[in-house]
Amino acid sequence: MHIICLSLPIIVYFIQSYTNWFTIIPFNLSRAFMATFFIHLGWCYKQKFSEKKSPIYGFIICGLIYMIGVYVSINYYDCSGSNKFVNGEAYLYNLPLSLVTSVSGIIALFSLSQIIRNVHSINWLGKNSIVIMLVHFPFLERLNELCFYYFREYSPSTALKILAVLMAYAATIIFSCACVYLCKRYIPKFTGYKSII
Repeated sequence: MHIICLSLPIIVYFIQSYTNWFTIIPFNLSRAFMATFFIHLGWCYKQKFSEKKSPIYGFIICGLIYMIGVYVSINYYDCSGSNKFVNGEAYLYNLPLSLVTSVSGIIALFSLSQIIRNVHSINWLGKNSIVIMLVHFPFLERLNELCFYYFREYSPSTALKILAVLMAYAATIIFSCACVYLCKRYIPKFTGYKSII
């Protein structure tokens, strides 16, 4: 299992680099293959390290590595566009760099989550993250379109742009939390809150 999961990003990288990969891997399955690699890393982490407390310097070091990786990715590989993520290029522009950046960011988030794990509101978001992940993106996409239209048509100040983006994110969180409540109340068996059997 380790060998298979570690091989997936390498296979996807070479297919993407040397072939017409959309015809070989349809339906954006390449993203699923990349996700499998990260899911497996998470499973390995849970088996070995989940009960151990991460020191704060782990968060600082991995956070710095992540920020450097993001800086290099954006400035030297032009990975800032949203279409790069949709097409899977956000992971495949430079395989070692993208994996080091991604894994260091994940470790930084793990460390941060252990530091703030007694904050109940954040714990609630974590426990309901599957539903939140499912519903937040299409909702936030529509709000982002509205923000971009507002920026283009009215050319607001930087302060108003920041306010509009923060309001979009706040609305997304509220909408996602409302969906969690509705799923728990009305369709718990179809959203994983109760066993379907």
